[in-house]
Amino acid sequence: MQGVAYVFARSGSAWIQQAKLEPDAGIQVSEFGSWLAISGDYAVVGAPEEYEGTVRTGAAYIFQRKGTSWLRAEKIIASDAADGDFFGMPVAIDGSVVGGLAIVGAPEKDVAIRRLICLHHLKGIHGSKFQNL
Repeated sequence: MQGVAYVFARSGSAWIQQAKLEPDAGIQVSEFGSWLAISGDYAVVGAPEEYEGTVRTGAAYIFQRKGTSWLRAEKIIASDAADGDFFGMPVAIDGSVVGGLAIVGAPEKDVAIRRLICLHHLKGIHGSKFQNL
């Protein structure tokens, strides 16, 4: 059960499919597309049941629009990811912030705490880390 997300753009009186967003190839269980958000030229798609190796931590994917194409910018996971966190449920993004800003929930992180929120600046996204609040 992998999942996809579709982007549609209005053209005259019709909505035309602009892109099909997908997770990494070979992902067996991810629930990709169960949570998503878009702002400006950025979209974030949650995959709360995605596995990293043998651990079901969840993930979120950031996509950036370039013209009429949507390119995957990065796959993100929490720095302290653990089995059953459901990271990627829910997601939100603000493309108006310089460099962009995404927020990703992990509702099953640390059962006593019950919530983990990670902020991720999209500027310089490769190799960047999350800040746990």
